[in-house]
Amino acid sequence: MLKAAGIADASTDARRLLEFAAQSGLDAEGLLTRRAQGTPVSHILGYRDFWKHRFKVTADVLDPRPDTETLVELALQKPFERVLDLGTGSGCILISLLAERPEASGVG
Repeated sequence: MLKAAGIADASTDARRLLEFAAQSGLDAEGLLTRRAQGTPVSHILGYRDFWKHRFKVTADVLDPRPDTETLVELALQKPFERVLDLGTGSGCILISLLAERPEASGVG
């Protein structure tokens, strides 16, 4: 179903959604149908794991992308006391940076 819909990583998405359906008691076919229609897995699950945290995501927030974790990794290579996050979205970048540097402050 997902492969036929052109989902890039169909088998991984199907596994995640089937596992979620088994744990939550939700209808697996309904979850797979939503994914086949283009709904991101994180919006179906209601969360996205990013850096060392789990963030709640909805259709109202951009889905944090895995490659954005590279920005967090690069930022943590330098010392900083303050962070400004413009276009904050889910807050995953700002929260992840501040969690790693509790002495720092930030504005999103």
